[in-house]
Amino acid sequence: DSKGRTFLIWAARGGNETIVRLFLDDGGGINTTNDDGWTPLMYAARGGYYAVVQLLLEKGAAKAVSDKKEFTALMAAARGGNEDLVKLFLDGGAEVDAKDNMKRTALIWAANDGHDKVVKLLI
Repeated sequence: DSKGRTFLIWAARGGNETIVRLFLDDGGGINTTNDDGWTPLMYAARGGYYAVVQLLLEKGAAKAVSDKKEFTALMAAARGGNEDLVKLFLDGGAEVDAKDNMKRTALIWAANDGHDKVVKLLI
């Protein structure tokens, strides 16, 4: 579309695991980015779609990607307060101390938005 979002990005953004799987099976550009640098993994993490995130990771989505503001999928999961996703990213080796362009970490995002259980995981 006009912002560089692909079919796969839209499917991941909507949390539709079946459609994400169809696009991936058809060679759907798992690590493509939109104009802001967001990947399907980042959109799925922001939406809290555990099954879609897990599928994307299993199919080889890059975990260490950040957008133009250096915001990561772990930060998106932490900001959304999704404990299961944060744990999935941490268990997969996500960089817990990564900082965005304003020097905010996943811990800062979680604390700012009042997600105490996520804060405990990140500490």
